[in-house]
Amino acid sequence: MSPLDRSMQAISNFFFPTLCLHCHARSTHFPFCEGCQEALCPLPPHGEFSSSIFPRDGIGATLCQTLKSPFSGGIAKGVAGYFAHHFLQLEWPKPLFLVPIPTTHCLHRDPIIPIVQHLSHLLEIPKRTLLKKTLFQTLKPKRKCPFFSKPLLFVGLKKTNQIEVPFNLSAKPYQLYLI
Repeated sequence: MSPLDRSMQAISNFFFPTLCLHCHARSTHFPFCEGCQEALCPLPPHGEFSSSIFPRDGIGATLCQTLKSPFSGGIAKGVAGYFAHHFLQLEWPKPLFLVPIPTTHCLHRDPIIPIVQHLSHLLEIPKRTLLKKTLFQTLKPKRKCPFFSKPLLFVGLKKTNQIEVPFNLSAKPYQLYLI
């Protein structure tokens, strides 16, 4: 880094300091300070078909809320790393596709999409957008899909029981959630 770059970085940090997203303290790390990063402990792998990575309160909830903001693009790759590590520890069979569970009606603004794209790259499993969110906040298949008879991994931010999948499932889908 050149001296000019370092001085520009110092000026930028003076006027726009990096703050921890959870406790709002000044931090040299993004998105959390050292204390909050140490407190961000994933849950042990659990569940036969469904598992959450973090508890629903505290820093896990802050991370989930941050991902829903429009400025969350920088942390999607790190969150995908947590998903990949948790999935590999669960020792579930390799699914045919990763299926994002939408949180909004507009998929191009949905925070789960960049996470699933990075996760797809890390696990070398293709991604398919098979679900859509209805006006009544339920999740339905986008169209008739022959893939619902194959092993799938649904990936979402918050655990939900609102996924309406066809009743002719021969393989139960696995579900992995942030909180």
